Parts: sequence; C-alpha cells; structure tokens
Amino acid sequence: MGSAPIALAISKRSERTLDPLIKKTYENEGEVAQEIEEQIGAHQEIVLGGMREDMASRIQELSTKANTLALERREARLDMEFRNGWVLGGSVIAGLTAGGVAMREAGVGNAGDIVASLVYAGMFRQAFDSLLRNDNALLESIKAIVEMEEVFNGYARDEKAEDRNRVGASTLPDFSIRVEDVGLEIDGRQILSGLDFSVPAGGVVRLEGKSGEGKTTLVSLLSGYYEPTSGQVRLGGMDVQAVKKTGPDALYTRMAYLSQHPYVFDSGNLRENLAFGNTDVDDAAMRTVLEELGLAKRFSAHGKVDVESKVAGLSGGERARLGLARVLLKIRSQENGGVVFLDQATEELDEETEAQVAAILVKEKRERPDTTFVIISHRSDFIRALEHPLDGGEGLTVQRVRVGGDAKEAVA
Repeated sequence: MGSAPIALAISKRSERTLDPLIKKTYENEGEVAQEIEEQIGAHQEIVLGGMREDMASRIQELSTKANTLALERREARLDMEFRNGWVLGGSVIAGLTAGGVAMREAGVGNAGDIVASLVYAGMFRQAFDSLLRNDNALLESIKAIVEMEEVFNGYARDEKAEDRNRVGASTLPDFSIRVEDVGLEIDGRQILSGLDFSVPAGGVVRLEGKSGEGKTTLVSLLSGYYEPTSGQVRLGGMDVQAVKKTGPDALYTRMAYLSQHPYVFDSGNLRENLAFGNTDVDDAAMRTVLEELGLAKRFSAHGKVDVESKVAGLSGGERARLGLARVLLKIRSQENGGVVFLDQATEELDEETEAQVAAILVKEKRERPDTTFVIISHRSDFIRALEHPLDGGEGLTVQRVRVGGDAKEAVA
C-alpha cells in the first residue's frame, strides 16, 4: 500500500489544477445565464425593435455556450473525483492490508492482486457513479435550455409561418393608428376594455393613467405584439395582425421601441449594441448620436469615440441614453415614416438631460413629419419640454389618451 502517499499527492495536484477551472466555468456560466435571462425579460423590446431574428441566432449561440461550460465543469469534476478515488481512508487501507495478509497466509491466490482489484473496483465504481450523476445533471440542463429556447424562438417560428398570409409593411399608406373598441382579457381577467381612439399619421400621443392600468399593455396591442380579445387595432388602415412580423419587409423594421430599462447585452461592445436592430448603420452615425446624448466621453479613447468599447458597468442613466441612441439611429433609418414607442424612456435621466433629450426628439420629429410617436411618461416636465422645446421653436402637439377607468373616459 506504499502507493497511498502518491495517490494523495495526485489528488491534491488535481484539485489545484481543476478547482480554478471549475470555479471559472461557474463564473462564465453565471454570466451567460444572466444574459439569457435579460434577453427573455426584454423579449418585447427585442421584437418591437426589429431585433428578434438576430436574437434568435444569438440565444442559440448562448445556449450552446451554456451547455459547453456545464459540460466542461462536469468533466473537470469527474476527473477530480476519478483521481480522488485513489485516496482511501485510513481504516479502509488498514482493512484491505489486513485482508491481504490473511489471504496470503491462507494461500488464497496472489493477495496483492486481489487487494489491488478491490482498490481498482472501488475507484472505478466511484468514477462511474460520478459519470452517471453528471450525465443525469447534464440532461436536466439540456432540457431546461431547450424549454427556454422554445419559449423565446418558438415565437419567431410561429410568426414566420403566419407571415405567408400577411402583407408587407411597405404596402401601408401611412402610420396612422385606429383603435376600435379594443379589449384584452388574460386568464379570465379583463385588462383593458372599450378603448376607442385615433392618432393621425405623424401624430404624437401620450397614454395617460395610473401605474398598472394597462398603458404598456396597450403599447403591446398597438404594436401587434399582443392580439386583442375584442375589437381591432389598425395601422395605416390595416389590421396590425395582418402585417408581416418577420423578414426585410416586417412591421418591426418600421418601429422603434424604448422602455424604462433598455436591453443592453454587456458581453457585446458598443458597436454591437448600437447596430442591434440597425444593421446598416455606420460608425460615423454612431459617433454622432453618442455626441448628441453626452456619451462620447464615456466611450472615448485617444480623443475619439471607440465603438469597440465594452459596455459593461454602465449606470442606469447611461443605459437609458444608450437605448435612446439605438432608437434615434432607428428613427433616422426610416425614410417613409414609422412608429416610435417611448415607454417611460426618460425616467432614469436627470432633469437637464431629459430636457436635452426632448429637444433632440422634437428636432427628429420636425425632420420626419410622417413618423408617429406613442409616449408613456409620468414626467410632466418631459411632455412640456416636447410642447415647448429649449430652442424656443414650434413644439409638438401632444394628444392625450386616457387608459383605465371607465371606457367612456378613454379619449381625452
């Protein structure tokens, strides 16, 4: 049994080698899991921003990476457990030694070979048990990831099938909005009912109401992300559900959407984040919009905005401005009008920055009169800044629509 100290040394060496690897895979897997969770949470923003098809391939890559990391860690742990199989407790070693001596004195074969067989049998039994446990855990991991992929990408597959019977967004004459006696019921609960209003092409509407009364849900209906259980939403005179949701002529290529907490994937760089949903945008346009929103200094290197900069560690206000930058790039790509949804998009900004953002949006609206804006904001100062911009020029005429309460109070 003189090999026991050697086995102990092998075990300790394997732990020194493999422990950091196992720890690192946990860290990497945590980062991947966080990004996947953020993407699922931001599904509506991703869809409405025209980023779904890009995200479908990205989430598949992340799923593969998550599986690979889990497998690497389990292989490392299995290797460690296999090597640790050499290290037997003192009582076991004493028992095997005594058994070997007794067998030798009794003339039972080669006692050393028998003891060695017992040692190897125990070691391999432990290793195979570990392999079985890890394989079962891996199968559970794969099952969970497949379910997640189906939740996320199943939506895209279903929409692509439905698109065979839908018209392209380019066939819409304009981007006026007509809501006709719209209601939405989910799991037996009436979320919205009796909504009826119109927004002219190029109009600006503010959805008003208390928190939880369905303003964001209404945006989901206006954009075609949800389908009403009663009534109809028309965009450019066409039922919004009859317009393509995927491909180059999809409805979402003509929409821009920004929420209070915009989706930013920390594993990507600045260019990847800004180009997400804006595949044709160039670096010069990115630098211009970052200058406008006061982000140039944050991402500068050697006196110039570095679009290869990492975006991890941004504050809430910086993430909000990065989301606004992406939306502005999308607006500027829409030559023949579109729809912009701002869902509490400035809530993370200070008053001065919010006023500057309002001025930028007014300027964009003046240059693109055919673009329709739908705004949710609890900040009255932001709405006033749209109506009375900093430059003293003509502001926007903001229509008010009440959401919640009695259906008759819906139009204001």
